[in-house]
Amino acid sequence: EGCHRRRHHQEARPLVRNVDDDDDNPRRHCPRSRSRSRTRRRRRRHPKKKKKWARLLAGVAGNVLEWYDFAVFGYFSDVLGDVFFPPGQGGHRAVVESFAVFGGAFIMRPVGGVLMGYVGDKYGRKLALQSSIFLMAFPTFAMGCLPSYATVGPWAIVLLASVRLLQGLSVGGQIMSSLVFTVESAPRHQWGLYASFVMAASDVGTWMGGVVGYGVRKALTPEQLLNWGWRVPFLCGILASASGIYLKFYCDDDDDEEEEEEEFGHSGAEG
Repeated sequence: EGCHRRRHHQEARPLVRNVDDDDDNPRRHCPRSRSRSRTRRRRRRHPKKKKKWARLLAGVAGNVLEWYDFAVFGYFSDVLGDVFFPPGQGGHRAVVESFAVFGGAFIMRPVGGVLMGYVGDKYGRKLALQSSIFLMAFPTFAMGCLPSYATVGPWAIVLLASVRLLQGLSVGGQIMSSLVFTVESAPRHQWGLYASFVMAASDVGTWMGGVVGYGVRKALTPEQLLNWGWRVPFLCGILASASGIYLKFYCDDDDDEEEEEEEFGHSGAEG
């Protein structure tokens, strides 16, 4: 009888140890337990709706303003050619030189993509997107403060080219940072929808730059436009920092937390 009790006790141990995995366990089918389980899974998979839309707007707004800043330079290239390059050049040489500086930014875009991709993997998607936004807002605002060729001579060209290279660096990293950040903040079944918002935002920013450029040209005389009017659209680029500030103080790296939870769950299952 004693041996029978010991065998019965040893056979019962696995049942006690795995009671939470037993389908016949009443606690497993308790409504309160199931509700808590569903709530945890829902929180892990989907952020709160308000927070989800806030993160979407932060990512999309940054993309809109990034491409607005990038487009404004193209729309004012003729004016910038007269401001930052030697006067009295024949034909359209100043415009060609201005477009050469404009095209220089495209050289830096692959570098920006690689750099921000590394930052995103190493330090988080939020930091990568935030860095690219601030990196765009600063040189765009600085564009509106640059001295002309008549003031500092050839240094005006050097400063203009430096600012454009920084803008190209930020745009190259921003579009992918914005895409990854926004998609990873969205529910899995809406990844395509959220990605489309990000890509559409770049066209919206380009369109906004065209509207602002047209409005400034229509509202000012050629003399006013050449003296100070061209600076106004660039100074508005500081608005891009608003979405970066929001990301810094009000958004968390939910994607990193979810990855850690998934890794913990996998390790627990293997154990």
